[in-house]
Amino acid sequence: MSALGSGIDIAFAADRSHVISGDILKLHEQLQDKGLDRVTTFLVDLKGEAVDEDLPFGPLETLWHFDADLAARHKYPAVNPLYSTSSVLEGAHLDQNHLSIQQRAQKLLRRYRELRSLVSARGVEKLPAAEMQTYKRGERLEAYLTQSFYVAEPFTEKAGVTVSVQESLQDIRKILDGAVDSEEVDELDYIGTLG
Repeated sequence: MSALGSGIDIAFAADRSHVISGDILKLHEQLQDKGLDRVTTFLVDLKGEAVDEDLPFGPLETLWHFDADLAARHKYPAVNPLYSTSSVLEGAHLDQNHLSIQQRAQKLLRRYRELRSLVSARGVEKLPAAEMQTYKRGERLEAYLTQSFYVAEPFTEKAGVTVSVQESLQDIRKILDGAVDSEEVDELDYIGTLG
Protein backbone atom coordinates (compact mmCIF):
# COMPACT_ATOMS: atom_id res chain seq x y z
CA MET A 1 0.00 0.00 0.00
CA SER A 2 2.89 2.33 0.72
CA ALA A 3 4.14 1.83 -2.83
CA LEU A 4 0.83 3.18 -4.16
CA GLY A 5 1.52 6.53 -2.52
CA SER A 6 -0.74 9.05 -0.85
CA GLY A 7 -3.71 10.75 -2.49
CA ILE A 8 -5.48 7.58 -3.58
CA ASP A 9 -8.30 5.63 -2.03
CA ILE A 10 -7.39 2.19 -0.73
CA ALA A 11 -9.89 -0.50 0.21
CA PHE A 12 -9.07 -3.92 1.61
CA ALA A 13 -10.85 -6.70 3.45
CA ALA A 14 -9.74 -8.21 6.75
CA ASP A 15 -10.98 -11.10 8.84
CA ARG A 16 -12.50 -10.56 12.28
CA SER A 17 -9.45 -12.18 13.92
CA HIS A 18 -7.29 -9.28 12.70
CA VAL A 19 -9.54 -6.86 14.58
CA ILE A 20 -9.61 -8.85 17.80
CA SER A 21 -5.81 -9.20 17.80
CA GLY A 22 -5.35 -5.45 17.26
CA ASP A 23 -3.51 -5.96 13.96
CA ILE A 24 -5.89 -3.68 12.04
CA LEU A 25 -5.35 -0.80 14.47
CA LYS A 26 -1.57 -1.21 14.18
CA LEU A 27 -1.80 -1.31 10.38
CA HIS A 28 -3.93 1.86 10.26
CA GLU A 29 -1.45 3.66 12.52
CA GLN A 30 1.45 2.61 10.27
CA LEU A 31 -0.40 3.79 7.18
CA GLN A 32 -1.23 7.14 8.76
CA ASP A 33 2.43 7.59 9.72
CA LYS A 34 3.25 7.19 6.00
CA GLY A 35 0.60 9.74 4.95
CA LEU A 36 -1.96 7.18 3.77
CA ASP A 37 -5.19 8.30 5.38
CA ARG A 38 -7.73 7.43 2.69
CA VAL A 39 -7.99 3.78 3.69
CA THR A 40 -11.23 1.84 4.04
CA THR A 41 -11.12 -1.52 5.74
CA PHE A 42 -13.92 -3.99 5.16
CA LEU A 43 -14.18 -6.39 8.06
CA VAL A 44 -15.64 -9.74 7.14
CA ASP A 45 -17.08 -12.36 9.48
CA LEU A 46 -17.07 -15.38 7.18
CA LYS A 47 -17.44 -17.86 10.03
CA GLY A 48 -20.58 -16.21 11.37
CA GLU A 49 -19.13 -15.96 14.87
CA ALA A 50 -20.29 -12.39 15.45
CA VAL A 51 -23.96 -12.84 14.58
CA ASP A 52 -25.31 -12.54 18.13
CA GLU A 53 -22.95 -9.86 19.41
CA ASP A 54 -24.09 -6.25 19.80
CA LEU A 55 -20.72 -4.83 18.69
CA PRO A 56 -19.14 -7.73 16.83
CA PHE A 57 -16.04 -5.84 15.73
CA GLY A 58 -15.80 -3.11 18.33
CA PRO A 59 -16.41 0.56 17.56
CA LEU A 60 -16.51 1.01 13.79
CA GLU A 61 -17.33 3.99 11.61
CA THR A 62 -19.58 1.96 9.34
CA LEU A 63 -21.28 -1.41 9.69
CA TRP A 64 -23.08 -3.01 6.74
CA HIS A 65 -25.53 -5.72 7.63
CA PHE A 66 -26.15 -7.95 4.63
CA ASP A 67 -29.70 -9.23 4.42
CA ALA A 68 -30.36 -12.77 3.20
CA ASP A 69 -34.03 -11.96 2.52
CA LEU A 70 -33.11 -9.07 0.21
CA ALA A 71 -30.54 -11.24 -1.57
CA ALA A 72 -33.07 -14.06 -2.01
CA ARG A 73 -35.43 -11.58 -3.66
CA HIS A 74 -32.61 -10.22 -5.88
CA LYS A 75 -32.68 -6.79 -4.22
CA TYR A 76 -29.02 -5.79 -4.58
CA PRO A 77 -26.97 -4.59 -2.97
CA ALA A 78 -28.58 -6.55 -0.17
CA VAL A 79 -27.66 -4.16 2.62
CA ASN A 80 -30.24 -3.93 5.38
CA PRO A 81 -31.01 -0.21 5.77
CA LEU A 82 -32.29 -0.64 9.32
CA TYR A 83 -29.40 -2.56 10.88
CA SER A 84 -26.57 -0.96 8.92
CA THR A 85 -25.03 2.09 10.57
CA SER A 86 -22.44 4.76 9.90
CA SER A 87 -21.01 7.57 12.00
CA VAL A 88 -21.43 9.74 8.89
CA LEU A 89 -25.21 9.39 9.27
CA GLU A 90 -25.32 10.63 12.84
CA GLY A 91 -27.16 13.87 13.46
CA ALA A 92 -24.05 16.00 14.03
CA HIS A 93 -22.86 15.35 10.47
CA LEU A 94 -26.17 15.94 8.66
CA ASP A 95 -28.22 18.97 7.82
CA GLN A 96 -31.78 19.02 9.17
CA ASN A 97 -33.35 18.08 5.81
CA HIS A 98 -31.14 15.00 5.41
CA LEU A 99 -31.72 13.90 9.00
CA SER A 100 -35.50 14.32 8.65
CA ILE A 101 -35.67 12.29 5.43
CA GLN A 102 -33.42 9.59 6.90
CA GLN A 103 -35.59 9.23 10.00
CA ARG A 104 -38.83 9.16 7.99
CA ALA A 105 -37.40 6.55 5.61
CA GLN A 106 -36.20 4.32 8.46
CA LYS A 107 -39.56 4.59 10.19
CA LEU A 108 -41.38 3.64 6.98
CA LEU A 109 -39.04 0.72 6.26
CA ARG A 110 -39.31 -0.58 9.84
CA ARG A 111 -43.12 -0.62 9.66
CA TYR A 112 -43.07 -2.03 6.11
CA ARG A 113 -40.94 -4.96 7.25
CA GLU A 114 -43.40 -5.69 10.05
CA LEU A 115 -46.30 -5.56 7.58
CA ARG A 116 -44.37 -7.66 5.04
CA SER A 117 -44.25 -10.48 7.59
CA LEU A 118 -48.02 -10.30 7.96
CA VAL A 119 -48.55 -10.20 4.20
CA SER A 120 -46.25 -13.21 3.73
CA ALA A 121 -48.25 -15.18 6.28
CA ARG A 122 -51.81 -14.08 5.48
CA GLY A 123 -51.77 -12.27 2.11
CA VAL A 124 -52.05 -8.61 1.21
CA GLU A 125 -55.86 -8.76 1.21
CA LYS A 126 -55.79 -9.31 5.00
CA LEU A 127 -53.81 -6.12 5.56
CA PRO A 128 -55.85 -3.42 7.36
CA ALA A 129 -56.87 -0.62 4.98
CA ALA A 130 -55.15 1.91 7.25
CA GLU A 131 -51.81 0.15 6.69
CA MET A 132 -52.07 -0.34 2.92
CA GLN A 133 -50.47 3.02 2.04
CA THR A 134 -47.56 2.37 4.41
CA TYR A 135 -47.02 -1.08 2.92
CA LYS A 136 -47.12 0.14 -0.68
CA ARG A 137 -44.78 3.07 -0.04
CA GLY A 138 -42.43 0.75 1.83
CA GLU A 139 -42.40 -1.57 -1.20
CA ARG A 140 -41.53 1.35 -3.45
CA LEU A 141 -38.79 2.65 -1.18
CA GLU A 142 -37.24 -0.81 -0.87
CA ALA A 143 -37.32 -1.12 -4.68
CA TYR A 144 -35.73 2.32 -5.12
CA LEU A 145 -32.91 1.36 -2.75
CA THR A 146 -31.89 -1.36 -5.23
CA GLN A 147 -29.74 1.23 -6.94
CA SER A 148 -27.53 0.09 -9.77
CA PHE A 149 -24.31 0.21 -7.79
CA TYR A 150 -21.08 -0.61 -9.56
CA VAL A 151 -20.28 -3.30 -6.98
CA ALA A 152 -23.62 -4.99 -7.73
CA GLU A 153 -23.07 -5.28 -11.50
CA PRO A 154 -22.11 -9.00 -11.32
CA PHE A 155 -25.40 -9.76 -9.52
CA THR A 156 -27.82 -7.46 -11.33
CA GLU A 157 -26.20 -7.47 -14.78
CA LYS A 158 -27.00 -3.75 -14.90
CA ALA A 159 -24.40 -1.03 -15.37
CA GLY A 160 -23.61 0.98 -12.27
CA VAL A 161 -25.08 4.47 -11.99
CA THR A 162 -23.82 7.40 -9.93
CA VAL A 163 -26.59 9.17 -8.01
CA SER A 164 -25.75 12.20 -5.90
CA VAL A 165 -26.79 12.39 -2.27
CA GLN A 166 -29.06 15.33 -3.09
CA GLU A 167 -30.82 13.40 -5.89
CA SER A 168 -31.28 10.40 -3.59
CA LEU A 169 -32.77 12.57 -0.86
CA GLN A 170 -35.15 14.25 -3.32
CA ASP A 171 -36.25 10.88 -4.71
CA ILE A 172 -36.74 9.35 -1.26
CA ARG A 173 -38.78 12.35 -0.17
CA LYS A 174 -40.98 11.92 -3.27
CA ILE A 175 -41.57 8.27 -2.34
CA LEU A 176 -42.32 9.17 1.28
CA ASP A 177 -44.73 11.93 0.20
CA GLY A 178 -46.60 9.63 -2.20
CA ALA A 179 -45.50 11.17 -5.51
CA VAL A 180 -44.82 7.70 -6.98
CA ASP A 181 -47.79 5.85 -5.45
CA SER A 182 -49.15 5.18 -8.95
CA GLU A 183 -45.87 3.65 -10.22
CA GLU A 184 -45.51 -0.11 -10.36
CA VAL A 185 -43.03 -1.40 -7.79
CA ASP A 186 -40.84 -3.23 -10.31
CA GLU A 187 -40.44 0.00 -12.32
CA LEU A 188 -38.44 1.40 -9.38
CA ASP A 189 -35.93 -1.47 -9.26
CA TYR A 190 -32.44 -0.35 -10.32
CA ILE A 191 -33.60 2.94 -11.85
CA GLY A 192 -30.88 5.27 -10.60
CA THR A 193 -32.99 8.40 -10.15
CA LEU A 194 -36.71 8.99 -10.48
CA GLY A 195 -35.87 11.65 -13.07
